[in-house]
Amino acid sequence: IAPAERTGGHGIALAVTEFLTQRLVGSVRLLNTDWRTLATEVRYITAPWARGEGYATESVLAIAEWLFRDQGFERIELRTPADNTAAQQVAQKLGCISEGVLRNARIARTRTENGTDGGWTDIRTDLIVWGLLPEDLEGVAEQLADAGEYGTYNTWK
Repeated sequence: IAPAERTGGHGIALAVTEFLTQRLVGSVRLLNTDWRTLATEVRYITAPWARGEGYATESVLAIAEWLFRDQGFERIELRTPADNTAAQQVAQKLGCISEGVLRNARIARTRTENGTDGGWTDIRTDLIVWGLLPEDLEGVAEQLADAGEYGTYNTWK
């Protein structure tokens, strides 16, 4: 699916790796990319064992800086499940503005109640829509770098 999205100009999929080990810790995807309006949706996922380490925030920050500074984009949209507070915190740390809720908008796969049989079930979930504009991102990289171990996009070049 990634080559078709990229070739069609609709999106791109990127691996997120740990700097020192180059171990895969997640991915970031651009979807529904509109080159006419310079807008795209960013989705991200982190491996369960790598969660809470800041990989999602740092990788989405780098993508946002690249899109705004190098590609001239005007809008990035994130959609987070209403029950996923970690995903919402990523959006908030980046300076995204909550724009509303899409009710029953996505089907999420979740473990069954007993969890012992390895069973899974599909449930409908609401999505929170977050918008990010270039001006929303100003100073965010520096704040995150001061608060933790985040690098900035400029250090990746």
